[in-house]
Amino acid sequence: MKALRLYGPKDMRVDDIPVPEINDNELLIKIDSCTICGSDFRNISAGGSAHGMDLPRVMGHEIASTIVKVGESWKDEFEVGEHIVVAAVSPCGKCELCLEGYENQCLDKQATAYNYDGGFAEYMRVPERSIRSGNVLKVSSDKLQQVALSEPLSCAINGQEIAEVKLGDSVLVVGCGPMGLFHIQLARLNGAKQIIASDFDKNRLEIAKKHGADIVFSPQEEDPAEKIKELTGGLGVNVVVVAVPVPGIVSDALQWVRRRGRINVFGGMPKQKPEATLDLNVIHYNEITITGTSDSTARQLRIAADLITTGRIKTDFMISKVVDLEEARDILVAGPQPEHIKIVVKPELSSKASKDKEDAAYVK
Repeated sequence: MKALRLYGPKDMRVDDIPVPEINDNELLIKIDSCTICGSDFRNISAGGSAHGMDLPRVMGHEIASTIVKVGESWKDEFEVGEHIVVAAVSPCGKCELCLEGYENQCLDKQATAYNYDGGFAEYMRVPERSIRSGNVLKVSSDKLQQVALSEPLSCAINGQEIAEVKLGDSVLVVGCGPMGLFHIQLARLNGAKQIIASDFDKNRLEIAKKHGADIVFSPQEEDPAEKIKELTGGLGVNVVVVAVPVPGIVSDALQWVRRRGRINVFGGMPKQKPEATLDLNVIHYNEITITGTSDSTARQLRIAADLITTGRIKTDFMISKVVDLEEARDILVAGPQPEHIKIVVKPELSSKASKDKEDAAYVK
C-alpha cells in the first residue's frame, strides 16, 4: 500500500509498505479521507521530536474510513463495510482522570500518528485500546470527507464546554482558521447573542461573516480593545476564544473580556516560546477565568459526528482542496498557507495515479 511517512524534520516520503496485519482484538480500516491538522505542520517541522515518535511514522489523525477486516473478538460489534471515525486519543480507561470522564487528559494517553501509524495511508490498524475505550465510532453518512472533520470539531466542542459558552453570551473568536470557524458555528448553536471574529486575512473574515459571525474586523485596521468596547457598550465580551498560536494574545484578551469573563486558550503555543505576561491584578479583581483546551473525549466525538451528519455544522465550505499523498507531502513540507482552510488527503488517489502510470507504460 501507499503511505506518507515522517522520517525527520520536514522529511516526508511516500513509501510502498505492506498492508498492516491485525490480531483478533483489532480492526483493519481503509482510509477514505484524512484531513490535515495544524499540529501536523508543527510535528513535521520538528521531525516528531516534541513527542518522541518512533520513526518512520505514518502521520494523520483526522480520519474517516471503512472497515475491511474485523478481528475475531469484535465480530459481534463490527462488520466489514461499516463506516467509522477514529478518535485521535487512545486512553487507558483506568487512571483517575479517565474514570472521571476526562480521557483526553489520560495519564497514560496514546494517540493516533504518535504512538502508532495514522491515516495518511491506504490502510490503518486500529488497536484494541482505541476500540475498548469507545474511541471508534460508527457513522451512517457516506460523506466521509466531511465526516473526517468530526475529530477537529470535537476539540472545538471541548473548548466551548470548558469556556461555558451559553445563551446570551457575547463571544470573541480570535483567528478564523478551521478551528476558529468551528467555534463561531458552535457559539451560534450554543445561543450566543453576539459573535465577533478577528483575523488578519480578509478572505477568512469574509468566510467567518458568511458562516455565523455577526461582526468581523482586522487588528491591522482597527484597535481590538476600542472595537470591542464600542461593540459591547464598554463592558467587554463574556468569552474570548484564542484560536491562534500567539501567546501575547492571551495577555491582550484581558483588555477585551468583561468582569467575570472567560478566556479559553484553545490554540497550542510554540514550544520554543509559549510564555505570556499576564496582569494578575486584572485577573484577581475582575474575577477572570482562564482555561486551556486539549484534544477531546469519545462523548464529544459522538456529538461532533452527529452535528456534521445532520448538517447542523457546515463543513463543505471549509474544504479547500482534495489531494493525494504526493501533493499532501508537498503541502506539509511547505507549511500552512492562508488560502487553505482544510485539506482532505485521499490516499487511494495515489494508488490510482500509480496504476494509471503503470497502465500507460504498459500500453507504450
